[in-house]
Amino acid sequence: MEPPVTIKSEAGSAAIEFSNAVQDSDGRCHCDVSLTGRYSGVARLSFHPGESCLVTFLRNVIYDPPIYRTDRHFDARESGVGLGIGKHDDDGNIGLTAYMSSWEEVGGVPSGVYWSVRATLVLRPEQVRQLADDLSNLFGYERTS
Repeated sequence: MEPPVTIKSEAGSAAIEFSNAVQDSDGRCHCDVSLTGRYSGVARLSFHPGESCLVTFLRNVIYDPPIYRTDRHFDARESGVGLGIGKHDDDGNIGLTAYMSSWEEVGGVPSGVYWSVRATLVLRPEQVRQLADDLSNLFGYERTS
């Protein structure tokens, strides 16, 4: 099992950790995503590689940097995690916003308690590239950079 992938904000104490990655027989990827900082949460991310691949989403930021603060979004269907990427400042920093939500379950039944948490990490482009490479390794993809 690959060790967790953690990325921390250049400014502040927020961090995102990706762990427990697995691939189903049909190629669908799953992992736990933990968000720590002012607020904390853990949710399960599930996506199918291809058009909605998380690694491709992050690599595209390197090759085609965002122009606006809320430029691009990664939302996986049936997943409790989404990511947004945008331009943070004129110095080339990128804002990576993780947002997660979940219904709490009691005995396998949704309890009606819903929680949502979001945090933005300020990252340098090389950190985004490293995150893409680390996630590629975590999910067993081929490294391209």
